[in-house]
Order: sequence, then C-alpha cells, then structure tokens
Amino acid sequence: MMTIDDALHLTQQTVDPLSCQFMSLQDALHYTLAEDVVSPIDLPLFDQSAVDGYAVALTAHEVHAQQHYTLLEGERRAGINPDLQLEIGQAIRIFTGASLPMGATAVVRQEIVQATTHGRIDVLEPIRLGQDIRYQGEETRKGQCLAQAGQDLNVGAIAALSMAGVSQVMVYRQPRIALLVSGDEVVAPGQPLLPGQIYDANTALVQSWLTAQRLNADIWHIDDHLDQVVEQLTQLRTQYDLIITTGGVSVGDYDFIRPAALTCEFEQIIWKIAQKPGKPLFLGCYQTQNHRCALLGLPGNPAAVFVGLMLYAQTIINRLSHPKRQLEWLDAILTSDLKPDSRERLLRMRYDWQLGQYYVHPLEGQQSHMLGNLMFANCLVRIKAGQMFVAGQSVPMLLLQ
Repeated sequence: MMTIDDALHLTQQTVDPLSCQFMSLQDALHYTLAEDVVSPIDLPLFDQSAVDGYAVALTAHEVHAQQHYTLLEGERRAGINPDLQLEIGQAIRIFTGASLPMGATAVVRQEIVQATTHGRIDVLEPIRLGQDIRYQGEETRKGQCLAQAGQDLNVGAIAALSMAGVSQVMVYRQPRIALLVSGDEVVAPGQPLLPGQIYDANTALVQSWLTAQRLNADIWHIDDHLDQVVEQLTQLRTQYDLIITTGGVSVGDYDFIRPAALTCEFEQIIWKIAQKPGKPLFLGCYQTQNHRCALLGLPGNPAAVFVGLMLYAQTIINRLSHPKRQLEWLDAILTSDLKPDSRERLLRMRYDWQLGQYYVHPLEGQQSHMLGNLMFANCLVRIKAGQMFVAGQSVPMLLLQ
C-alpha cells in the first residue's frame, strides 16, 4: 500500500490550478491572487496632517516651547484645499487627513497649543521639523507591489488595496464541487429508522467542512447500485472540478465507487493508503482537452471521511485555488505513551500551548466509526507505524479549522 507522503505527493501532482478571472475587489474576499497587484498611486497621496492642530512654518529645525506663531484666517480640512503659502512664523488651523499648505514644515497637535486674542498661537512644548506630517509616498510608492500572486485576500488585504484605488483583481476561480453520499442504509437525521439503518453523518460533516472554507457543494444521495453510480459520475465528471464520495469505496460486493469510476474513464491515481483510519481511499482523474475533474473516494466511516478531508481534499482544494498553500505540519510534544500499530495513524487529539511549545493529548474513541471526540479535538497527529511512542516525544501535528 502507498504511504501517506507518497499519496499526498501524487494528489498534488494530479491537480492543476484552475483558470483565473477578473473580479471586483469587494467580491474577492478569501480568493487567491493570480497575479501581482501594483499601486496605481502614492500612499499617502499627498503630504497631510496626522493630527488635529495647526500647520506651522518652523523658524528652525527644532523649536523650543513658548514659541509664538501668527495665526492666519481660515482652516484646512480633509477634502478642502484652498491655495495657501505659509511663511516662516505663520500657522493655520488644520485637521487630520487635510493636505499641508505650501511652506508648512510641521503640525502641532492642538493639545499643546494655546490660542491668544492677538491673532497668534503659543506652542507650549518643543516641536521638531516634520512632526505629525504624513509624507507623500511614505507607505507605498506608485508602481510598488502591494500584493503578490498566491496571496490570499483577507480583510486587511481588501482594505489596503481599496485604499490604493484598486477596484479589480485577477484571482483563481473557486472549485465546483459535487458530493455523492452512498449507502442504502443511510437515513437523514430526524427521519424514522428501519431495522439496520443508520443516520447520515457524512453529509453534514463534508458540507460543514466545506462551509468552514467558504466553499459549497451540490449534494446527491445514491443507492448502492453500479448502474446508478456510473450514471451519476458520467453526468458530473464534465460539470465539476472535484467530486467527493463517501462510502462504497472498499472491496465489498456493494462497493461500486472504484469500478464505476474506472468505467467512466477516470484514471486511477491512488488506491489504498497505509494509514489508519481511511485505508480504502481512491483518487481518480478524468481529463478531456478542456476540462479536468478529480474524484476523491472516501470510506463511509465518518472518522475516515474527516481524515480524508483534512489531508487529501484539502490538498486538492489548495492546488486548485490556492497554489502556494501547503498542509502545515507543526511539531508538538506527546503527553502520553502510545502503543505501536502496523499502519501509520492519524489520531484526533487536543493541543495546548505552554511556554512556546505545543503539547498534544490523545483522546478516547479513535475508531473510524466514532466521531464524538471531534467535539473536543483541535488537531490531527501523525503517529508512524511499527514503533512505540512515549510521553515527551516530538510528533507532527496538523491543526483543525
């Protein structure tokens, strides 16, 4: 069977980034830039006041307290810029964000100014040349790179680009995803159960996992009939970038995902991984001249589905829409001994942060049909096969969303 590392490598190699599209900046939150964005303007756009106070023309590079300045009539506020030239020893009222008048060499905040009745102001504390001035281009120069290709557009990036006057960006398209949940025994929560039936956890699991990544999936429930699976895959393979299936992927008499995929001309990339949970995992690729569709067949047990999502679905989605994003394995210290197992394990654990180090605590209920510990888990921990792990040993950890 294939190792986890080999499976992850093949998964990434199988998928290509999606096409790019221009999008309004206001709609591009959480998309990934497909090209660099350069600033069309200087930031700030002009020399401006950083405070409410008085623009002054200093008499020297640094002026001590109790200096007097002749106060001119009028004021300067943001968006209102009458022509004005300050001479040495003159001042004018100014507000935050307003452009500096010509000749101004500092701004004095109003808290240290005393106005007199003789048309002048007294500065009560020392000030220096350039004090409380935002100079044109001090943050960004016109033509400077503001954001790089591959960067995710978070709230801060949207705001920064907007301030520079950027209205459209080139981003990677988000994937079209289909979810197929198979199993004659699966019933939607809230419905009455017949003997031998179970409630469907996988639909809610996959759907909520995708929602947490701000993605959507169209959902189908299919019975365990080969013809029905073939028909469904034939329809979806040209309409979607990724098809995720749960159940029907092992080697039982009613496990039809793999044979149906091969019938539908999906090339087999991965079949069975030496991991626990989630050994019977299938990855296939259907490709035409203008379209490529990945099929990720996950087992039916919910914990195996979750592991498959965190490792392989995440790798596919990253490659499709976030090409520079990788799974981030962090070092953590194990707090309990673990017995060896013949397969590499992905255990649901809980971490805490102490003195600059992650510590991970194993949770009960690690069987693949059990999900209860996911209410408390916040990480997956990789435990290599065939060796004993003891408390204090370093292990790789993947944070859960």
